[in-house]
Order: sequence, then C-alpha cells, then structure tokens
Amino acid sequence: MGVYLLSCDLDDPAGTLELTTHTFWRSVEAIHAFAGQDITASVVEPEARAFLLACDPAVTHRHVWVFCV
Repeated sequence: MGVYLLSCDLDDPAGTLELTTHTFWRSVEAIHAFAGQDITASVVEPEARAFLLACDPAVTHRHVWVFCV
C-alpha cells in the first residue's frame, strides 16, 4: 500500500493548485475495506473537503504492470 499526492500549479491569480492522489492497494478486498461496497465513489474526509474547492465524485482503478524504484 502507498500513496502519491501530485500537484499542478494552475497559474491563476489565486495561486490554485490541482491535486491528484494515486493510491496503491494490495487487493480489491483492501479497497472494499476502505471504501465500502462502491469502490468507484470517492472517499474524501470532511477535514480535507474543508479546504478543497472541488473534488471528483468518482475514482478510476488501474493495475500497475511495472514498478521500478
């Protein structure tokens, strides 16, 4: 399991950053344990939502084919 939090400066006067989160899970069962039955619905804690302008309501799952360190 792991996570990357990536940012992109949107270069606007407000200094807005776009954030994307990439999480890594050992199994689909582990994702279900975290997210519940619908693993396509975003899980964003209220504390995080408090400072976000918006967040995607859905997630996309992908498989990692090659991982290099």
